[in-house]
Amino acid sequence: MRLFVPLCRRLGVGILIAAVWPAAAGAQDLTEVVRARDVPVLRLSVRAAPTDAEIARIKGHIAGLANIDRPDMGLSSTYGGSSFAPLSQTLNAGVVILGAPRPETSGDVVELVKLGPKALPFLLEALDDATPTKLVLGHSLGAGAMGFGGVFRSNEISGNPANTAEFAIVGVGGPGYLRGERGFNHPVKDGLHAVTVGDVCFVIIGQITGRPSYRVARYQPSAITIINSPTDDPELVKQVRAVWAGGDPSQRLLDSLLLDFSTTVELPQDATRELRGQAQTAWFLPTGAAMRLLYYFPDEAGGLVARRLAQARDAGGERFWGMNYPELLKAVAWSEQPAVRAEVTNVLRETDDPKVFLLCLPAAERERDNDLVVERMLALLDALPPEPDELAEGPYGDGYRLVRAAGERLGAAAKPVYLRFMEQPSLRRRIAMCSAVHVRPEWAVELLAPLLDDTREERQWYAVEEGKDSLRLAIRVCDDAARTISLSRPDLPFVLRGTHAELDRQIAVMKERISREGGTTSVSSEE
Repeated sequence: MRLFVPLCRRLGVGILIAAVWPAAAGAQDLTEVVRARDVPVLRLSVRAAPTDAEIARIKGHIAGLANIDRPDMGLSSTYGGSSFAPLSQTLNAGVVILGAPRPETSGDVVELVKLGPKALPFLLEALDDATPTKLVLGHSLGAGAMGFGGVFRSNEISGNPANTAEFAIVGVGGPGYLRGERGFNHPVKDGLHAVTVGDVCFVIIGQITGRPSYRVARYQPSAITIINSPTDDPELVKQVRAVWAGGDPSQRLLDSLLLDFSTTVELPQDATRELRGQAQTAWFLPTGAAMRLLYYFPDEAGGLVARRLAQARDAGGERFWGMNYPELLKAVAWSEQPAVRAEVTNVLRETDDPKVFLLCLPAAERERDNDLVVERMLALLDALPPEPDELAEGPYGDGYRLVRAAGERLGAAAKPVYLRFMEQPSLRRRIAMCSAVHVRPEWAVELLAPLLDDTREERQWYAVEEGKDSLRLAIRVCDDAARTISLSRPDLPFVLRGTHAELDRQIAVMKERISREGGTTSVSSEE
């Protein structure tokens, strides 16, 4: 860390400290650390006001929010993180309670986020709409029942410290910054909060503007839920409207995103824990802004984002963006802007990191770039270190992810990638192949029949008798292969029950049938 911080400062980037502490450092210190440099100025042409039909559509979606009955990102006390509803691949999980349901986003939320600046004035107007949805957050267990935990109201919104107008309104903000009378001394009655239409509008505004702190619920250890509800807090409504209302909503959003895109975090080596915590949110602003610029203003901002990508690549990617470089690629790889797609494809062509390659994959043109994708996947597979037979690291590593992505994207053109992966007969790769074949089930017999003789044991078990877990045996590679084959070929049945000897008899029948029909007994490159 002592060496990393000065290096980051020389390169003009910050570092992320993944914890948050209560505020102690002064606001002036934060604004000296988080700054916007060389902010571009883009002026939009005059846009027509929404038609009556568009206004009716927006208001219809807002009214439809009352039907929400499932937790979603920002509307869950057990699942935290960030998302941008129109792009499902952008969901980033944060704190997740074991067993928590995954977010389910309603169609009305997706459509309102898609509309972005057109919907923004109507969302701001509806912030204090107390119409209840069908979703209730929190829990009835609290300090009285368990001696700890509970559900409390707060005001935790934060913004970009480099945005002086916004910072003057919301201040430091963020998790752990419980304001005034509202805090742990303000418990929610019965430990339950009925989510309102205004609450959902608050979350949607956060998604449009790139403010993940606009969330109604947040989990805090242990057994604590923090509620930030605009329909319960007039001050919160006043703050959000003061930041985003007024003027042309499209230009206002564009100006904010450009400022976010140009924000840098430069933490001094002796920065306090408090200052690091306060600067945390700003670290993610440029990548979130890049995604939203391309989504809402693609023609105006496409070249700007492409130039930033080129600068990052020329400076060495990771060395320029630090820990956020992969997040930048993930944030923009979906874009159809030619200049952006070309820059991301350049990274795909040059990177030696399988994870970075997979982040860039959406930018490659289907069909046209298939040969390039196959060539790079084969090179990346060949560069992977030999895999030992032991399973200390699990079977589903970079190689497996490359093969599965090939099957999902390339169709029949993925066959060479599957075959290359199978050339190394390690236990890890054979287990991974039994899973990867699920994407291309038509190849199950060809690729997995040779594995029907492999009796090496996996780190999984099955019940010898149904409903009796007391007697379990290890699943072997041959069992895994036979089970996968049977899923794609019902005429080659296999049931994972009985002793290994009984499973061997099922496998022998399967092998005999495959051989009788002229099926493959070795991995081939032929279709």
